Amino acid sequence: MLLTSVMTPGRIFKVMFVLCVSFTQWSISISQCPKQFCTCTGKRVACVKHERHLRFIPSLPKHTEVLVFTGNFLPIISQETFRNISGLRLRELSLGGNKIRNISSDAFEVLKSLIFLDLSGNQFPLSILQESFHGLRHSKLKKLYLIEMALPDLPSDMFKHLQNVSTLHGISLNFNKLQNFVGSVFSVLKGLRYIGLNNNSITNVDFRGSNVEVIRFRSNKLKQVPVFCDETGRPLAPSLRVLDLGDNHISEINKLQFRGSCLPKLRNLTLDGNYFRTVPNNTFSDLPSLVRLSIKYLLSYKIVFETTCFNSSSLRLLYIANHMDMFPDQPVSLTPSSDYKNIFRFCRGLNVLDMTRIRLTTNDGVKLYELLRHLTNLTKLVLQSTSVLTLPEHLFSRMPFLAALHLDHCLLSQWRKGVFQNVSSIKTLYLDHNEIAIINQTSFPPELLRSLKHLSLFSNPFLCTCDLVWFSQWIKNNSKVLLLWPYNYKCKSPKEWAGKFLSEFSLSYSYCHPLSPYVIAAAATGAALVLLFLVGGVVYRYRWHLKYYIYLMRAKKRGYEALSGDDDFIYDVFVAYHSDDRVWVISELIPCLEKKEKLRLCLQDRDFEVGKLIVDNITEKIHGSRKVLLLLSNNFIQSQWCKFEMTMAHGRSVEEDRTSSLVVVVLGNIDTQNMCNSLHVLLKTTSFMEWSNEKSAKELFWKRLVASIKP
Repeated sequence: MLLTSVMTPGRIFKVMFVLCVSFTQWSISISQCPKQFCTCTGKRVACVKHERHLRFIPSLPKHTEVLVFTGNFLPIISQETFRNISGLRLRELSLGGNKIRNISSDAFEVLKSLIFLDLSGNQFPLSILQESFHGLRHSKLKKLYLIEMALPDLPSDMFKHLQNVSTLHGISLNFNKLQNFVGSVFSVLKGLRYIGLNNNSITNVDFRGSNVEVIRFRSNKLKQVPVFCDETGRPLAPSLRVLDLGDNHISEINKLQFRGSCLPKLRNLTLDGNYFRTVPNNTFSDLPSLVRLSIKYLLSYKIVFETTCFNSSSLRLLYIANHMDMFPDQPVSLTPSSDYKNIFRFCRGLNVLDMTRIRLTTNDGVKLYELLRHLTNLTKLVLQSTSVLTLPEHLFSRMPFLAALHLDHCLLSQWRKGVFQNVSSIKTLYLDHNEIAIINQTSFPPELLRSLKHLSLFSNPFLCTCDLVWFSQWIKNNSKVLLLWPYNYKCKSPKEWAGKFLSEFSLSYSYCHPLSPYVIAAAATGAALVLLFLVGGVVYRYRWHLKYYIYLMRAKKRGYEALSGDDDFIYDVFVAYHSDDRVWVISELIPCLEKKEKLRLCLQDRDFEVGKLIVDNITEKIHGSRKVLLLLSNNFIQSQWCKFEMTMAHGRSVEEDRTSSLVVVVLGNIDTQNMCNSLHVLLKTTSFMEWSNEKSAKELFWKRLVASIKP
């Protein structure tokens, strides 16, 4: 009676209201993120790097499924450790670097939804780790990370508590102290497909009992390729699809190590960073399923790819980035075992080829064409940092599916009109970090420009003159195509534009076209006719002599005086050569005279002053050099500027009565039709040397050349 009288309907309502409010506040409080220690993003919570300031797992929002609890302090792991999160549907748990010393055998039983567990960075006895798996015996664990735990070789019953966890697909044991891989240790894990063993000290591998599909042995101490078949020829790893043996100590590979009957399903093979120097013929030809092969950055000297080493009808992706020369200078080294013309002949199905850092320098691009002409199915070609000087015509038109082409960090300055003719499949083209100064209307055909989605031309020395106006106009409508535009596109010259962004470059049409082309043509024709009647024959016969004395007089007006002693010269040698002979100058002449003999060379590509007339450059540089070296070739004789340099050099030696100041080198046979009167006189009156590729002749050549040049 008393209770009834006290608990009136109004009071009952108030009590119920208070209880509801209290329950709501409690529900909200347990769902809040502990911001003092953690960061909550959606279903993921991260509580990291608090060291000893965080010694427990706090209450987390009820929708949390992923917990990253690393770099804290949890020396003892038990069910009590997970008291605040045992009611969550936690799927992923990372406990790395928590200084764990002990884990109870039933600790993980409360985490019934766990599919990923990471214990990396904790170091405690192997026996404790083994017993901790007891709490996971009924779980649906898929991935287990045991990285950097100083684990020694595993006992045969290491995973006995996980033998019924059929969902466990992957285990990572990277950065431990394993010395042996024994496949039978993992045989109880019927669902295991991936094992990571990178950065251990493994020297022996026994695949018996394993059924993995992916295994990685990168950065171990293997001295030879593991055995994949038993004594009867049966495969020890019949399901293996991905094998990484990179960065080991393997000194030799051969066909017997990669038999198809032993590796029937292998699709991805990595052999990077090993010590073998030769890839023998048909090494991988017996692997029926091989799709991807990587042999990058080998540590041996003078790597040799034998002619049929990449013979494979199934191979689609090939990565052979290495520091090597694909086209050796010495013809004697081009034996059948290193025949570059046929290296890719037997893997015509390639879709991706990466040849980064392989030296591919040629004079005319013919060798590059012969090397790649068989690869008509390529979709991606990487020739980054290959020192390519010249691109061959009609090569890329043979590749109708080519979508990505990497030619960055090479030595390209220009290319012929036919290089990209009939090429419309390329979507991404990298040409950055080259020596490209001019992009004009003939650089890329319209069909290629229409297909491009990404074009990289940054970090090139652009010459911001009228020749670049077309490109600057094209950019205004297509700037989205250019990668890293506008901040990495700058003018290199002339002086008034040097260092300025290409986006600021602008020249008017009237500036670049001051007169009508018809007016210019008519005036030039009239002037030419007048000059022809007046001085045609005389001027033509002595044209270079006249130019020489005219510019000599101009130089004297500006204060030019002949240099007297050897010490007064700016350069030791002025080198006169044709641009097509630049490769010989860079690869042969500079290393000998500049780097070895410490002589100062004057080279037109490097030392001519930008913005000054060519004839002024030639006049000043020749008179500022102690010697003049003429590199005669058919290209040289056919060039008017080269003949001008020859005339000036010869005239200087006659004028100064210093015949020893002129040194002549013949790089090759001069065709009869190129033998003009002045050249005939020069060769009759001046001793000259001839270049030869023979080793003994080379040594004698350099001795004679240095002796004739040195003071």
